[in-house]
Amino acid sequence: MTSATPTTSSGPASSSPTPHFPALTIRRLDTAERPPELIAQLARVWRSSVDATHGFVAPEDLDFFARFVPEAFRVVPVMYVAEAEGRVLGFAGIAADALEMLFVDADARGMGVGGRLLRTAIEAGVTKTEVNEANDQARGFYDHFGFVVTGRNEKDGCGLPYPTLSLALG
Repeated sequence: MTSATPTTSSGPASSSPTPHFPALTIRRLDTAERPPELIAQLARVWRSSVDATHGFVAPEDLDFFARFVPEAFRVVPVMYVAEAEGRVLGFAGIAADALEMLFVDADARGMGVGGRLLRTAIEAGVTKTEVNEANDQARGFYDHFGFVVTGRNEKDGCGLPYPTLSLALG
């Protein structure tokens, strides 16, 4: 007999509606559960998201980052993937208590997907993250969920001139 709720070897997926996606499912995937087809879907969501939200990043730098994104998807210890009707709408990657990545497809932004992913990450133990200082939308999003600024870095993790803010749950 099959389960009505999708599962992975890591455990059951959570399934609860958002107003726009009544069948939204969040699946936890460990590193061994990320086939190349999923990595490609995640990369498309990442690009859609950054194209919609990272206008402050030079196009050539986005292309630079895009070369490393698939590997980041393969190695982040825990990944939560939001899906509805067979389509990946967003994802969150976690290492220990840090949210390393959270991206939502541009077409699904503002529809509750990011909030569901962040709440899932917090329930999994996330207490901190980093955000580009110039990304006002992301800063407002994390502020809404109780994150506060705890530090500032002049450059991003790749050493490029995109200042980041360290955030922690307040």
